[in-house]
Amino acid sequence: MRKKVRIMMDCKKRNHKGFTIIEFLTAIAIVAILSVSVFFAMSTSSKTYNRLSVEAQLQSEAQLVANMITELAIDSFDASNALPDSTTYNQNYDEADGNILILESTQDAVKKQYVVGKKQGADKLYLAERTYNATNDTWGALTESLLGEYISGFSVDTSRVEQENVLQFTISYTKNGRTYDGNYQVLMRNRAYADRDNGPEDPESTPVIALDVSPKLVYIDVVNNLVPQYYVGEVSSSGKRTDVSQGVKFNVTVRPKSDTNKGCDWRLKNADTDMFELSETANAESTYLKWKDTKQFIDSPNDTFTLVASKTITLDDGETTVSATPKTAQVLLRRIKGISLYALSGSTQWRKEFTEQYGGIPNEEAQGYAYMGNGGSYLPMTVSASISSSNIEYGGGLKWKIMQKSASGTWSEVTNSSLVSLKSSETLTSTTNVVNFGAAVKNGDLYKVVATSVFDPSFEAEYVFGIAPSGGSDGDGFYSRGYYTDLGALIKQHGRDKVGGYNFLHDSMLDPAKIVYLKVLSVDGCGEEGSSGDKVKVIKDADGNWRLFIDYDAFSYSGEQRGDLYTEGVLIHVAVGYYDIKGNLCFVSKGIDYDKNKKELEDQEGRPVSPSFQDENKKTWYCEQNYDACYVPKAVVTTKVSPVTDVLVVAKGKSQSVTAKTAYYNIVSPRNGMYYFGAYLNDMKNNLVEPGKSSVNPYFEVNMTSAYGDTNKYVDTATIELKAKAVSAQKKYLTSPMTLRLAANDYYLINITPDQNSYTSYDVLIANVEGTDAYIAGPKATGALAWSSEQATNIEAETKTKVIGQNSAGASVEATVYKEGKKYYCVYGGRTYTYNLTYNFWAD
Repeated sequence: MRKKVRIMMDCKKRNHKGFTIIEFLTAIAIVAILSVSVFFAMSTSSKTYNRLSVEAQLQSEAQLVANMITELAIDSFDASNALPDSTTYNQNYDEADGNILILESTQDAVKKQYVVGKKQGADKLYLAERTYNATNDTWGALTESLLGEYISGFSVDTSRVEQENVLQFTISYTKNGRTYDGNYQVLMRNRAYADRDNGPEDPESTPVIALDVSPKLVYIDVVNNLVPQYYVGEVSSSGKRTDVSQGVKFNVTVRPKSDTNKGCDWRLKNADTDMFELSETANAESTYLKWKDTKQFIDSPNDTFTLVASKTITLDDGETTVSATPKTAQVLLRRIKGISLYALSGSTQWRKEFTEQYGGIPNEEAQGYAYMGNGGSYLPMTVSASISSSNIEYGGGLKWKIMQKSASGTWSEVTNSSLVSLKSSETLTSTTNVVNFGAAVKNGDLYKVVATSVFDPSFEAEYVFGIAPSGGSDGDGFYSRGYYTDLGALIKQHGRDKVGGYNFLHDSMLDPAKIVYLKVLSVDGCGEEGSSGDKVKVIKDADGNWRLFIDYDAFSYSGEQRGDLYTEGVLIHVAVGYYDIKGNLCFVSKGIDYDKNKKELEDQEGRPVSPSFQDENKKTWYCEQNYDACYVPKAVVTTKVSPVTDVLVVAKGKSQSVTAKTAYYNIVSPRNGMYYFGAYLNDMKNNLVEPGKSSVNPYFEVNMTSAYGDTNKYVDTATIELKAKAVSAQKKYLTSPMTLRLAANDYYLINITPDQNSYTSYDVLIANVEGTDAYIAGPKATGALAWSSEQATNIEAETKTKVIGQNSAGASVEATVYKEGKKYYCVYGGRTYTYNLTYNFWAD
């Protein structure tokens, strides 16, 4: 036992010497955080999946420590979390109630004691052991070793040890800001039948009779409410028994043996007596545990119960009775009780912008939707199973399949990977699977994942999901706010000569895919003297494309410089190695570390850079030269999505949904929610709506309810909820429209005179015909929908005049307006209204 534990501990120690999975995942998490600061629309589902992956690693680390403790506890005959006989271990352990575990066992007639505990103020768990010296009745010194690191909490519950032989403990494992709390329980099998000591300290107290029961531990498999087999001692091929016709046989050995002293009394403890019974209960050498047919196993309440053997005899004096120490055997049911599936990623429900912005089709059966990621493809969907089971690790495993619903309403298994595919067809040590999506999936498709229990195929569950719409189709896929910049294409286009005198790649460089070496040496704002240095990151993606991320916020530029940065671009000093169309190895670089970078390229390719030469047409081919590329952000264009009219009418107390989009917005990274989209009323610029700021406009409330980005196509969309306040200032209605402006926030604010393409505007009015959602211009109205000069003249002449207004649905409405005396009247919808000159609305 000690050897086994020490081997496990040595393995754990060795695992901490190298680059661990946890550290690797931490590195990935850091990259993910940086990516989020660059583009807003990182899928919530992807974050969830990443978080669960980290927690799975924490669980694995904690489980290793728990396994070590479990191995010790199984072989121990007693457990406590209080120090015996006021013993002080003097090892600085946390000896608070429930924070230390003491295990006692007897091995080869040697009594041992194990101590598991945390040191005061340290996130480390230690294991110490000592041996009892029966000669002088003393304990030896504790031998201590490290059991686990990053243990932020350890607690023990021994309340069930005495009666149920069950030890419970909790381990809190904290690393890199993540915490996993593992709750464990151990069936102390040896305690159920082992004597506490190898021999009694007081020989006179020795009982004249003793019992031994076998088997001491039995696992019973329940499959589809039947018992196909059971296991003796452990779940293994050697312990497997398939003859279940009579039940499970238990035997007793009585000591001392005699012809008349063979049997014992049998009973069940904590068992479902409607389900289980014993063939013999009184003075029998053996008994069979049998199960009845009157009740299904699935309804049986207990997963663990005990068989108790007891015996009392009368001594020769005919009066004195002596009872043997009762012995027990544990019975554990292995069964599945239920399975359910749920998605850890994707969209959990249909969103209204799927319809408003993209015209998507929802599915009534769908429990969730696969979601388009920033790269222009659908993100993998992680599906997890919740398995209610007993005494079966990982629920015994799952078989997985994925099915599609046809137009006729039938389900069939999917075999076409261009649609969907599963990572695994069977998982025995996990309860999760991943759905991957091909290029052929589309909105309107309906799929379901089906998971069937390997242990008990009568249990299965399903998760039905649809496909969210893929989004807009705008954008040329070249420029971006950072990470997805196609650096190969940028180099191929020879940059942009904003300052003058740049040398570019020669005409033989026609295929960016032939770039084999690329390093960004430094960057500057084109034509500016702002900070330079390592402000970029360059990667080569899985498709072999070079991608560039420029952190604009990392430049310590003034507002004026940033304005130039947005229009003049960023000058990139690069070192590039590539093969031209003739197969020559070429190298272009600025003077920074020129020789060093050239040698790196030559070492990488195993050949020297080709010298410059002339071809037969006397054309010079440059294989060594300098190169700068200037990256210029593409102009921002903000447009209306819904509605597309220029005038909005909103009834008091009601809202109007407005959606707009920005294309080619690659100015700065979104930092907080909808930071990169701004909403303004009356173009005041200080009436920006964003998290933490609220509108003080007396007539309207403006709330940003959603914003989603497609950084592959570089289109961002935002939905604005414009609400007309139920009671506005002095109960007045607007006589002239207010301006609602939606803008690419930073680009809009950086200039004194905003670029007209960086925003889009609506004229906003409040419905002013009492009891309706319509706006009809009154005598004080100006701007949109106001009376023309001819109409005003006719109305003043007390002539009935037709005027055109608008309702909140955006449709034109017609009314007749006239004047009698000093009062104005309006006939609309078969009713006549009078104009309130104080509050500027048509009153019924």
